[in-house]
Amino acid sequence: MYHSFNEKIAELVGIGGAVIYNHISFWIKKNEIDNRNYHDGKYWTYNTHKEYMLVFPYLSEQQIKYALNKLVEKNLLIKGNYNKERRDRTTWYAIGELGEHINSLMQKLILTNDEELILTIGKDNFNYSTIADNKHTDSNYIYKKQKTKTSFTPPTIEEVEAYCFERANGIDPEQFISYYQSIGWKIGRNTMKDWKSAVITWEKKNKETKKSETIKHNHADYIAGL
Repeated sequence: MYHSFNEKIAELVGIGGAVIYNHISFWIKKNEIDNRNYHDGKYWTYNTHKEYMLVFPYLSEQQIKYALNKLVEKNLLIKGNYNKERRDRTTWYAIGELGEHINSLMQKLILTNDEELILTIGKDNFNYSTIADNKHTDSNYIYKKQKTKTSFTPPTIEEVEAYCFERANGIDPEQFISYYQSIGWKIGRNTMKDWKSAVITWEKKNKETKKSETIKHNHADYIAGL
């Protein structure tokens, strides 16, 4: 099983908390899609600490308790009790106000690829303005739009090959990757941001080169025929 987390949330509640938050967010989203566990205007998921230990065998029960309490304290999660039996103390969790805001920002970032949209999270002494009411200034977070550098991941030869095949451009994927590897995946002095754009640029250059060679060839044929 693979577990992942958002590094900004990890800065706020630790890696354990960030991993658990990602897991709980997944199940809440699944319940929303399946229209299950809907109470008081929110979708919920639930588990005991023992059951979470089976999901996260590398975390102790104490670490899980601490992480969940931290997530609730920071308003990433809220907790409730919708058990049918009163003696059942299993805790239910839904996404808190801050968690909803984070998820909304991250979803927008994924959909728009907006480089200026970034969640800035501090350690202990930031202010946080809620979506609905900007008067709240006594919490620990603030959201800002800030220019940031996006990391670039070089493509695999299979990715380049598939893209070039899709565009039927005749570009040699190995040649493309070897060239940009040799110059550190840069465009001029700047790190490449989008390798697909670089492929399209190669297409245009290849077309211009072929057009120029055709003109030269036709001119040479004309001269030879004189």
